[in-house]
Amino acid sequence: MTYLELKVAVLQKMFAISGNTVVNDDTTAPYIASIPQAANEGIDLIVQTGRTVRSCGEIHQAEQLPAEEELIDGHGYGITRSSGVNRYDLEALIGPSFRRIDDRNVWYADGSGGEIRTQLFDVEAGRYLLLPAYKAGDWRVWAVCIPEPVAITTATEDSFVLPLPTECCDILPLYIASQLYKDDDISMATIWRNEFNVALEAIAAQMQEEEAGDGGSGSFESITGWW
Repeated sequence: MTYLELKVAVLQKMFAISGNTVVNDDTTAPYIASIPQAANEGIDLIVQTGRTVRSCGEIHQAEQLPAEEELIDGHGYGITRSSGVNRYDLEALIGPSFRRIDDRNVWYADGSGGEIRTQLFDVEAGRYLLLPAYKAGDWRVWAVCIPEPVAITTATEDSFVLPLPTECCDILPLYIASQLYKDDDISMATIWRNEFNVALEAIAAQMQEEEAGDGGSGSFESITGWW
């Protein structure tokens, strides 16, 4: 969902516009000015539920890594070497959204075009993936992440894409409308807030089910060239 789509959904919910175009007039201007603050509050509430997303990426491990100085010089490779082990810092590679490695979902390309789930790795502190340095090949690694932190401002572009799962974007207009419409119709605002709370609880329950299984979605990619 883009920021423009969010504004349209909020204004439609509050009966401020009838079409899919944002009209900035005496009626809508106060609402539009207040959307950023309410949006940030709603996003914080969603993230606080622990709503996670699954991300996966590939580690292409060559037979020889670059020289040690290249690993640490300015590019944040997140790789260190010790006693025949290559140590990958997934938090450094993924960013602040990273929470932990999903150690039930580490896969290795077996050379025949297929993949096998592998235990040929270790995990340190939920963050560091340790692979045997002698083992060249491709690993596909799943990680548990949260939606990336975001702050909506009055300068946010309409084309900005909210870094939230679709089901979270779908309920965010409910929260925003519930906050902005209090002075217009407290009963409608209360209904929207209750709908938001119920939907948020359902999302949290779904997240717990996903954590118990192997499902997930999303992807990450390193700009270092090693992923």
